Amino acid sequence: MAIEPLGDSLTRSGRPSEPIAFDRECVRIGFIIQLAPSDHVLDIGCGVGGIARPLAPFSARWSGCDLSLNMVKAARSARQPNADFVRAAAARLPFKRNTFDKVLIYSSLHYLNRDKAKEAVDEAKRVCRPGGRILLGDLPDANLKRSYELATGFGWYRRMLSRGSRALRFLTRRPRLLETWFSRQWVSVTFDDGQFSVQIIDRDSKFRFDALLLRR
Repeated sequence: MAIEPLGDSLTRSGRPSEPIAFDRECVRIGFIIQLAPSDHVLDIGCGVGGIARPLAPFSARWSGCDLSLNMVKAARSARQPNADFVRAAAARLPFKRNTFDKVLIYSSLHYLNRDKAKEAVDEAKRVCRPGGRILLGDLPDANLKRSYELATGFGWYRRMLSRGSRALRFLTRRPRLLETWFSRQWVSVTFDDGQFSVQIIDRDSKFRFDALLLRR
């Protein structure tokens, strides 16, 4: 399956802004993980189940988990026959070892600091079967953070947003929402071990990348 590049038209998140971009990205995800009809897939940080809707029908079973109960309820509302969603933290998955053929952590790892991110990936490794694949998707590239701010003009926007966010957190006592940027080297060194090898994959946006973990 040939996947065409989506270009580099960016929103403030650094992702493509085209309305059809998400559907095409789901096709890309299925291609990278080599989604098969016999696969049991786990989507960690699944949100409202957006990835499950187009891809779950092409798997044997699709499981999703998210820390937000509201997100889980929204995902369940789609009532997909071969999909189930549970509330769970990425670092404490309620699944047995070697349960899933494919595991996704897509566009959610940056909400964790590096220590918590490693815990989440370690859990993904634990539940991934031999020969399986783990996709760490849409990671902000730490080496290009400054270039991103200069190239897009979003540096000032983010600073203003941060100030407003600090005021809101003070008034509502909400915790800070993290945005962790990862270097490609850190990802490769940290997650490449005796059981898993790591492939770094370029994305449509040069400011972000994917990492594919292959279980030996």
